[in-house]
Amino acid sequence: MVVTVIVFFSIRAYYRWTDDFRLANITYDLPYNPQWETFPSPEEYAQLASLLKQTFTYVGKGAQAYAFVSKDRKYVIKFFKFKHLKPNSLLEKLAGLPFITEYHAWQSTRKQRLVQSVFAGHKLAYDVHKKESGFIFLHLNKTTNLKLKAVLIDKLGFKRTLDLDPIIFVIQEYAQTTRQVMSEALDKGDLDLAKKRMNGIIDLYLLEYERGIYDRDHGVMHNTGFVAQRAVHLDVGKLTHDEKIKQLPNYRPDLIKVVNKFEIWLRKNYPQYSQELLPFLEARLTGIFGEKFEFSCCPNANF
Repeated sequence: MVVTVIVFFSIRAYYRWTDDFRLANITYDLPYNPQWETFPSPEEYAQLASLLKQTFTYVGKGAQAYAFVSKDRKYVIKFFKFKHLKPNSLLEKLAGLPFITEYHAWQSTRKQRLVQSVFAGHKLAYDVHKKESGFIFLHLNKTTNLKLKAVLIDKLGFKRTLDLDPIIFVIQEYAQTTRQVMSEALDKGDLDLAKKRMNGIIDLYLLEYERGIYDRDHGVMHNTGFVAQRAVHLDVGKLTHDEKIKQLPNYRPDLIKVVNKFEIWLRKNYPQYSQELLPFLEARLTGIFGEKFEFSCCPNANF
C-alpha cells in the first residue's frame, strides 16, 4: 500500500514538474503527405535559421501543443502533443483479442481523423491566413534537408537541443492572448483601449468569413490575441474552409457566438464596465447585421 501511494504521488509530481514534455510525446511516425508540405523561400529560411540561434523557454501547454518562447520574446515554437493523437499503445498490444480488435480499429481511425483535422486547420491558416495567424513557419512532414536545431529550456530549467527535421512543429509570432490584453486594459480602466481590442477581434473574424474560413472552436479569449496592435488567431487547429460562410446569414450565428464570449467574460470579470461595453458590442453587431442586435441573456461558460 505504501509503495502504491509513493508511486502515485511520484507520478503526479512528475507531471506537475514537467507537464510530461518529452520527445516521445512530440514525435509521431506519420507517412509523408504532400498536402501538408510547405516550401520556405530563401528569405523565409534565412529568417528561420536566424531566429533559431536563440534559446526558447517553456511557457506552457494547451490542448494541442507545448509552447516555448524565444529569448527576445518575439516568437513561439509549438510542438504538437501527439500523446493524445496516437493510438493507445496498450490496445495495440492487445489488438489480437477479439473484443479489443474492433475498439482498437475504431480508436485508431478516430485519432487519424483528428490528426488530419488539426493539420488541415494549420495548413489552411498557413495558406490563406498566414499573417493573421502570426505564422513564421509550419513543418508538418518529417524532412532531411531542413538541418536546423532548436535549443529549448524545459519547465525544470534543463537545456536540450532538438533536431527539427524529424519533428512536427509550428513557429508563430509571440502574442498576448485576448484575455490578457483585455485584462490589462480594464485593470487600468481604459475602456477606449478595450473597445479597440474587441473591434480588432471582430474585424479578424470578419476577414476570415470573407476568406471563406471559420473556427469551429469559439474559445475566443485564449485562441486569439495581439502582436502589438495587430489581432491574430493563435490556435488554428479547428480552422475550416466553407464558401457558404462568406454570406451574412451563414456567418451571423458564428459571429454572435464570438461576441457572446466577450459578453460572458465581461459580466463575470468586469461587471462594473458592462453597462458601457456591452452596448458598444451590441451597436457594432447592429451595424454589421443591418438590424437591431441585443444580448438576450447572461449564459454561463468556461473561460
